[in-house]
Amino acid sequence: AREEVMKQERRAQDEQRVQRQLTVMAAEVGVSAEDAGRFFRRIKELEPTLSPKFEAMEKRLTGTPEEKAKQMESAVRAEMEKIAVEIMGEKGRTFVEKLTKSGG
Repeated sequence: AREEVMKQERRAQDEQRVQRQLTVMAAEVGVSAEDAGRFFRRIKELEPTLSPKFEAMEKRLTGTPEEKAKQMESAVRAEMEKIAVEIMGEKGRTFVEKLTKSGG
């Protein structure tokens, strides 16, 4: 039971770190911390739906491993951008661009 508690604490710490990083990136492109938080929560909320969707998509891809990776990256980015624009307006595109360039 203690190991499970420690696991949950690590997960919570990781999420807090990611939220802080998103907030910093958002500020750099003129997006509020509140919108960055809403984006993070929305991504977490959609994760149970998006993960199986992307896993199924990955199985259908064709081409070299590099081509498949680019196709997946493009699909994930498009989904993130859609969510970001929904929350942040047009600045969402800039936010996702910065996010993907940082390796996030």
